[in-house]
Amino acid sequence: MIVSVSRRTDIPALYAEWFFNRLQKGHVHTKNPFNRKQVRNVSLAEEDVDGFVFWTRNPKPFWENIDRLRGYAYYFQVTLTPYGKDLEPASVDKDAIVETLKKMARDIGKARIIWRYDPVLLNDKYTENWHYERFEAFANALKESVDEVVVSFLNTYRKNKKALEKANVQTPKAATKLRMAKTFARIAGQQGIRIGFCGEGELHAEGLPKAQCVDEERLSKLSGKPLVYKKDPNQRADCTCAKSVDIGVYDTCTFGCRYCYATVNQERASQNRKRHQKASSFLLGRLEGDETITPLPRKPKGLF
Repeated sequence: MIVSVSRRTDIPALYAEWFFNRLQKGHVHTKNPFNRKQVRNVSLAEEDVDGFVFWTRNPKPFWENIDRLRGYAYYFQVTLTPYGKDLEPASVDKDAIVETLKKMARDIGKARIIWRYDPVLLNDKYTENWHYERFEAFANALKESVDEVVVSFLNTYRKNKKALEKANVQTPKAATKLRMAKTFARIAGQQGIRIGFCGEGELHAEGLPKAQCVDEERLSKLSGKPLVYKKDPNQRADCTCAKSVDIGVYDTCTFGCRYCYATVNQERASQNRKRHQKASSFLLGRLEGDETITPLPRKPKGLF
């Protein structure tokens, strides 16, 4: 299986010690977010994992233990956007992230690093031309450190709708989105960076390339063994990601990004992080005897 770490929260930035504890133990327990009584035992043993996909805004806390991933195929999806504290109140200094990515590329190679410019949104402050300037500056800084950038435009969900309205931001309209996508593609190409657009069916119909964020082909190249995975049925219709198992928990990320769909309540996220126990087999909370829970006999259809 491919293990996603994680679309639901930023494990590399906030829960790195817990992850490496679980790697040493060889498994992790995760609850179905739609049925908390349903627990799954996910093996992290080298022979059971085809690869890890790490999603993060700040990989630096993970970096001290990166050698413990020897023997595994893995790569990072690193979100680097230029927004200010009004939208990303707890974000790490962006220049520091760029420097971390440069160091990572020197140490593990740029095939293990994907830059995410996600999400693209607009308001009176964050204008179309503002995005072009910032995207070009990042692309120029990262041209020796990444081989791919994934771009995605803002999606409004029930979970983030109120926060987006309060921040007065919106998704670009269709014509603007297409123009911006073509400009991003041109800028990335000039720096030798491949571009892909995540879950943007209308852009794909215009011939702009698709992104596959959970990419079995990339993991195949990194591991040296051929991998064939079906499309993940639990993602959006336009998503091309390979099927994976996510070990994160919603409402545990404390970065506070206003556009986030995975954290609805920041106070709850802060409280949940306080409940986190590094020695537990669960990211959040601990059950009595949680080390002895047996795997489910099969994965229920449509669930986690």
